[in-house]
Parts: sequence; C-alpha cells; structure tokens
Amino acid sequence: MLAKRKQFGHREIDLVLPMKHNNGQYQDHSAIMTVVEHKTRFYALVKVKSKQSKDMIEAFKLFYERYGKAVRTITADNGSEFISWDFLEYVQKELKIKLYYRTPSSPQQRGSSENRNGKLRDWFPKGISFKPVRQQQLDAVVDKMNAMSMRIVLQGKSPIELFDKEYKTMQRYRRAYEKRKMIKRSHNHK
Repeated sequence: MLAKRKQFGHREIDLVLPMKHNNGQYQDHSAIMTVVEHKTRFYALVKVKSKQSKDMIEAFKLFYERYGKAVRTITADNGSEFISWDFLEYVQKELKIKLYYRTPSSPQQRGSSENRNGKLRDWFPKGISFKPVRQQQLDAVVDKMNAMSMRIVLQGKSPIELFDKEYKTMQRYRRAYEKRKMIKRSHNHK
C-alpha cells in the first residue's frame, strides 16, 4: 500500500541543510525539515535550529500541531537527527506514529522528498545560510509549492486540492470508526 501510494497519510521526512564552508563544516547549524505526504505530494516545511534532538523534537511538534491528524506513518533516512533516542521516543511512544527507515544509499526510496527538496532550492538556492530564514517565509513558500499543479504525477491537480479532499475523507472514516467502537463498548457493558 505504501509503495503504491494508494493510502493517504504516509509521509517522508528529510532535512535540507545550509551551505558548507571550504573545510566541509556547515556555515550554520539551522536546517529546513521537509515532510512530504506520499499520495498527494503535499509538502510541509519547518525551520530547525539544529540537528540536536531537542531542536528536532521542537520542529516536529510544530509539524504535528499543524498536520498530526493526517499522519499514519513516517519514513526517514538514517541521519543521526532521525535516529536519536529522544526523537524516536517522542515520535513513536508519545505521538504513537510508526517511524520507518530507508535502506542506506537508496535515493530511489525517497523520490518524493528528493523531487520536492529540489524544487525548494528555487527559493533557497544551495550555498545560502538558513539562519535568517523565518518560519513565516517557509509557510509562504510552501503555500506556493502546494498550489502548483503537478502535470504528470497528479494529473494536473495541485497537492493542496488532493490533500484537502483526502484529509476530509480520512476524518470521516475516523469518526465512523470511533462511533463503531463506542457502540461496541456499550453493547459489551450490558
């Protein structure tokens, strides 16, 4: 189901990093967390202060506040920022979201995020620092990106069109499921 992109709510998470100095060190420690929904290609961007687990968790909290009801699973690469114990515990234990990892050195497993991250470079080219970038700027950019139609993969529709439709459907199914659970519980208690 995940590989065929038929079910809504499965996400790819990645980090876009700033420019490096000549010595191979990053100019600053900030980054942009990118999260792509597989079926609709809906893109979310969150500014991250650093790759430290406390900053990664803080950034993920913002993502979750905005889109948590539309998340089933998350697939990440094997970067240290996504495999830290604190991040794992927060996502899997506290939020109850299954977190999967890609096979190392397999870019074909992250096609959506690689494609969308490449498009993000139209606004934030390689070689710039993310330090001055604010969340409001990222929100404006991602709104533009999600409003653009995707001729081939989405048959000319935009990610936001499909996301809204799929999100409403998902919420309708969840309400029906919760209602069935309550009815079943009330019958079991009689």
